[in-house]
Amino acid sequence: MRKHRLTYQKYLFSSKIFLLALFFLIAGCGKGKNIISNQSNLSIWATCDSVKVFKDSPSRDKNIVWSAKDNAITLHGARNETIAFQLVINGGNTGLSEITVIPSFLKHKNGNDIIPQNKISLFLEWYTLAKTKRKTNDSKYYPDALIPFYDPYGDKKSIIAAFFTIKPNENQPVWIDIDIPKNATAGEYKGTLEILSNGETVKTIDLTLTLFNFTIPDERHITAYSEMYGGYLNSKEGLKNSSRGEK
Repeated sequence: MRKHRLTYQKYLFSSKIFLLALFFLIAGCGKGKNIISNQSNLSIWATCDSVKVFKDSPSRDKNIVWSAKDNAITLHGARNETIAFQLVINGGNTGLSEITVIPSFLKHKNGNDIIPQNKISLFLEWYTLAKTKRKTNDSKYYPDALIPFYDPYGDKKSIIAAFFTIKPNENQPVWIDIDIPKNATAGEYKGTLEILSNGETVKTIDLTLTLFNFTIPDERHITAYSEMYGGYLNSKEGLKNSSRGEK
């Protein structure tokens, strides 16, 4: 009888230890989820590649690539095309440190085909201070250079800008390119973007890419002209006032 009593006491002690460990495990797992709830002004959203996102740009609930209601980014593209969008992270009331973004691979709805992670490139958008008016000292930070998360010329594992800090109530956009392979299967692909701060998940966003059933050729048939001076444009169109100093 004494032997059975000791065995039962050991069982109760082991059960208490297990329940205590489980409590701390659950508490620790919930910690990451509280990063956003503890900062009422923190927001994460997305926009297309043709929008300038300033440090104080307001967040958007919906646009052509983003739905806050669905917590989802929706993209469209063709084979052999590079498509781009911007993920915007706001620092909230206290700011964020050691931020990084991790994309998953994109999986076709057929369950077999994927667009691998190495086809997804991320860049930190660098702000440059520029004058907004010539006759005054007014200035503003403009998003300009794109700094790669990892060294694109080495082994692609050397960190350049993959971890960054965001000041309170300021935006920090991340530019994301997806290089769609030539042999990719047309249809719908799904994946995620995971945003982390100090190693803990801040938010996970769904990403859907609809791939059209045609391929962009390697050979280009359109001549691009990017000199945006009025005089140059006029001269190309055969118009008057083609002074090179005219804008």
